[in-house]
Amino acid sequence: MAVTNGAGHLASLRALVQEAAARLHPGWVWADRLSAALSLENGSEQLPVAFDDVRCVRPARPGRAVVTDADVVAGYVASVGDVYGRDLQDDWDRLVDAVRSRAARIIEAEGSLTVEGDVGAFLCT
Repeated sequence: MAVTNGAGHLASLRALVQEAAARLHPGWVWADRLSAALSLENGSEQLPVAFDDVRCVRPARPGRAVVTDADVVAGYVASVGDVYGRDLQDDWDRLVDAVRSRAARIIEAEGSLTVEGDVGAFLCT
């Protein structure tokens, strides 16, 4: 079994991070290097090299997290800085603060911030 993400995973969060990053580093893109290596979109082409039967299984409805605390959003972004923030060197902490501020404004205005999931698995034999 290989569990991975699809192209829509965390789309609203990535957009929020991109928006904050545009002010600090115009042109920077949150490139999902991990999903680029193996994703729900490309796994069906890659895995048959090692397996005879590959079946992609996805939930009927995508999951979502309804977040009401901007620190939760900031904490997640802070936790992935070693993977996604290498290009920003010492500015990842500033980016996290900007994301926290933006998330807080959204939560205050709308009551919550919804972050969608796009996950699935490949069953291989």
